[in-house]
Amino acid sequence: MPTLHAQLTWRQKSLDFIAEYGQKDVKAHYEFKNEGEQTVVIQEVKASCGCTVPKLEKKEYAPGETGQIEAIFTIGNRQGKQSKSLRVVTADGVEETRLILNVNIPNFYSVKPPFSFWRMNEGDKEKRVELSFNTPNPVMITELKMNNENFIFRKEVIKEGNEYILWVKPKDVQSRYRSMLEVFTDAEAENLKKFRLYFAVK
Repeated sequence: MPTLHAQLTWRQKSLDFIAEYGQKDVKAHYEFKNEGEQTVVIQEVKASCGCTVPKLEKKEYAPGETGQIEAIFTIGNRQGKQSKSLRVVTADGVEETRLILNVNIPNFYSVKPPFSFWRMNEGDKEKRVELSFNTPNPVMITELKMNNENFIFRKEVIKEGNEYILWVKPKDVQSRYRSMLEVFTDAEAENLKKFRLYFAVK
C-alpha cells in the first residue's frame, strides 16, 4: 500500500466508475490501514460537492486497524465526465489527504443545438433542434413547456421513442429576449426525465 502520511496508508486514492443507464448513484469505498504505533483520529471528511456524501464508520483507529470511507455520488441530471474529491483531515496535524472520485456518465441523449438564436430583423424563419435518445428502451416526449410566449414551437416525430425534431421560431424579431423550453419524458433515468433548451433573439 502506498503511504499517504506517517500512519495511515490507503489502498487507492483515486477510483473510476462508468455509470449505467438508470443508475441513480455511485458508491465508492476507500480502504485504509493504520500502519503506525499510535491511534489515528480522523477529524474531518469533506466532499468538494453537495452531490457527494462521505460516510465514515468511526473516527478512531488503533494501530494495525483497518477501515474505509464510503462516498455516495448522486448522478441526478448530470452527464459526461465528473470528478469529485474528498478531503480527509486527521488530528495529528499532518497535511490533509485528497481522495478522488471519477465518474463517467454516458450521454444517453443528444441535443443539436442546445441553444438557438435569431438576429434582430433577420426574419422569423423556423429553426430545427434535433433530439435523439440512445437508451435500451424507447423514450417518449410527454410534455413541452415554454417559460413564456415569445416563441412558437412544434414537434415532429422522426422515429417514435428515439428521434425527434423540434421546430421553433420567434413571434417577432423586433426586440431582444430569451426563452427556455423544458422537455419532459417518460425515461427511467433521472437525467433524462427533464432537460432544457434555450432560445434568444439578439
